[in-house]
Amino acid sequence: MAPTSRKRARSKANPVVRRQLSVVLSVALAVVVPLAALTAGARTVDRAAGYLASVGGVIDPQAPAVHPVGAIVAKTTEPIGSMQRIHVLSDGRVVVNDLGGPRDLFGARTSGGPGRVILFDPTLSKFSVLLDTSGTSARRYPDVPAAGTLISFVGDSTVFFDRIPQALVLLGPNGGIARVMAAPFPPDAGYLGMSGAAFDPMGRAIYRASVSARSRPTGRGYAPDFSDSEPIVRATAGAAVPETLAYVRVPARAHTEPYTTKEGAILQRALVDPFVVVDAWAMLPDGTVAIVRGRDYHIDWIAPDGRRNSSPKLPFQWHRLSDSDKVAIIDSVKAYNDAHPGSYVAYAPTGQVTGTFPAGVISPDSLADYRPPFARDAMFADADGNVWLLPTPEVPLSPNPGPVYDVVNRAGALIDRVQLSPGFGIAGFAPGYVFMTIREGATTVLVKARIR
Repeated sequence: MAPTSRKRARSKANPVVRRQLSVVLSVALAVVVPLAALTAGARTVDRAAGYLASVGGVIDPQAPAVHPVGAIVAKTTEPIGSMQRIHVLSDGRVVVNDLGGPRDLFGARTSGGPGRVILFDPTLSKFSVLLDTSGTSARRYPDVPAAGTLISFVGDSTVFFDRIPQALVLLGPNGGIARVMAAPFPPDAGYLGMSGAAFDPMGRAIYRASVSARSRPTGRGYAPDFSDSEPIVRATAGAAVPETLAYVRVPARAHTEPYTTKEGAILQRALVDPFVVVDAWAMLPDGTVAIVRGRDYHIDWIAPDGRRNSSPKLPFQWHRLSDSDKVAIIDSVKAYNDAHPGSYVAYAPTGQVTGTFPAGVISPDSLADYRPPFARDAMFADADGNVWLLPTPEVPLSPNPGPVYDVVNRAGALIDRVQLSPGFGIAGFAPGYVFMTIREGATTVLVKARIR
C-alpha cells in the first residue's frame, strides 16, 4: 500500500512525558567491567554459546556462528559524562553529544562536567568543543536536563535539536554553526528528540509520532488510554502534513499500582512487563526505513521512493513458557527492581519528602506465553546498510557473557552474529567498524572496534 498523507489527531502532552508513561525494563542490561575485558572475546563467545544453549531458544542451527567483535583501534581519553548519540563523519571524525554529569531530582548537576557537543578526530584522541554550557549565546549548550539531541543530517552536517526553543542548530562538516532552522513540520518538533529520529539523504525528517489518547474510566474518574500503535512519518519542509509511512506496535500503556512510602505519601509506580511485544524501526544510510515486527520476527522495508517489500521471517526458536518459567522470570525481575530502586519526590502528611522505591512487576499469569524475539530499543542500522537486532534472552536479567546481535542485510538474510563484551553498548557505526560505549568509574568511554 502506498504511503498516505493525512492529518493525525495529536496528543497535546509533551512527547517526552508521554514516553515516561511506558516504563518497560530493557532486557539488555549493561554490566560495568574494565575495558580490557574486550580482549577476552574468544573465551567470551564460548561461554555465551554454553549459556544460550543451556537456556534454549536463542541459538538456531541455521544461524551463522557467533563471533566476538574485533579489536579496538581507538578510544577516548577525554572524560565524558553521559553520552547520547554520535555522528560519524565520512573522514572518520566523530561528533558526540555529552549530556554532562548526573543530576538530582530537581535537575541540578550533582557531579561531573557541563553538557557539550564535541568533535573528535579519527583517533579519538584530539577534540574540539563545538557547544558547551559556558559558551557564548551562539555556541551555548543549554544547561537543563535532557537539553538536546544530536541527529545526523545530510552529508557530514549534524543537527543539534535544542528542546527548549525546539530549534535545529545545523553544524557544518567543520563543526561551525551554519544556521538555526525550524523543524520540517513544527507541530511535531518534539518528536525529533525521541529515539530513532533521523534525517534521510534528502533532508526529510523521519520519526515516530503519536496519536491522541482516549479516556478510560478508572472508578475514580478517567485516565488516558494510549493506542497500541503509532505512526512512523516522514516530514518534508513546506509540506502541509507529514506522510505516514507505516504503523508500529508500541506498549499500549504502562501498568501501574498504588505504592505508599514509609512517610505516608501515595505514589503510582510502574509495573514492569519484561516480555512486552513491540515493533522496532531504524533508518538505513540510503534513507530506507526498516521495521522489524515483534509478532513473527520479519522485516518490512520502505525505500526512499515509497516502494515496499517484506523479507522472510528470521530464524528464532520460539519456546512456550511454562507456569514455572513465568514465576522464575518474574522473580528475577523483582530481585533486580529491589536492587535498583528509583527515586521520588512526593508530598506526605509531614510535607515534601524524597526517597527511593523499587518498580513493581506484573504477575506471572499476566506474562506472555512466548518471549518476544528481540529486545526493546535495541535495533541499529550500520554504515554498510545492515540492520543489527538484539534477540531476547530466555531469562531476562540473568547474567550472561555479553549481548549477541543478529546482523541482517537488505535482502532480509541473517548474515552475521556479533557479540559484544559485557558492559559495552552500541553507539554508532563506520564502514567495517562499530563504536561502543562503556562506563569507567564516573565517566563514559567511547571506543572504535573492527566488526571482525
